[in-house]
Amino acid sequence: MSLFGGRLSHTLTHKQYVNNMASWAEHLALHPSDTLEDQSLIPGISYGRTSRLNERLFLNGRPLNASENACEVIAVWHALKYLGHELPFPALLRHFSKKGICAGGLFGTSPGQLVRFFKERGFDTEVLKGSAITPVLLEQKEATVKLCILTSFNRGHDPFHMIHTMCLTKESGYWIRHNDKGARKCASLSDAVFSYNSSLSSPLQLILFKV
Repeated sequence: MSLFGGRLSHTLTHKQYVNNMASWAEHLALHPSDTLEDQSLIPGISYGRTSRLNERLFLNGRPLNASENACEVIAVWHALKYLGHELPFPALLRHFSKKGICAGGLFGTSPGQLVRFFKERGFDTEVLKGSAITPVLLEQKEATVKLCILTSFNRGHDPFHMIHTMCLTKESGYWIRHNDKGARKCASLSDAVFSYNSSLSSPLQLILFKV
């Protein structure tokens, strides 16, 4: 995904930002209590541009918009909200449109750019990748971590089943997995990471925040 990372033109980025601000206001009015817990509810928000051929090849003909490709940015939004640094969602989309959007948005956002985003703002993070993410290690980390961003293959290690990125927050003794077609309550950090998609998934990257 880092190889496909790039940016949109200034003109398209600005145009989408203006339109997204209006769509975002409408979304907030309709979903005040579960904002961005299900990205299928934001088809009116734009993030990137691709061809109809790519939409047929990769999206089964569905149009490219934030309901298809903005999970990484949504995870950043949830993390900032948890940290008390909430930003308007369209502003975050504009930021990653300039730095980190993959293949014009067809493949979402580079996970590496999420790490860079938080490091540049002074947040203390640790990054685990692939086979380094184990239940034993997560059990050791859980006492000192209350916030994570998980990027996971949807099924096994198969990139053709695509990936999904979600924010994990510890609240009232449970871990909440945000934007998993709703907010999912999990008993432990390991459960939050490995039970995604009925445990058919495989974690690719985990950003741990020391808060």
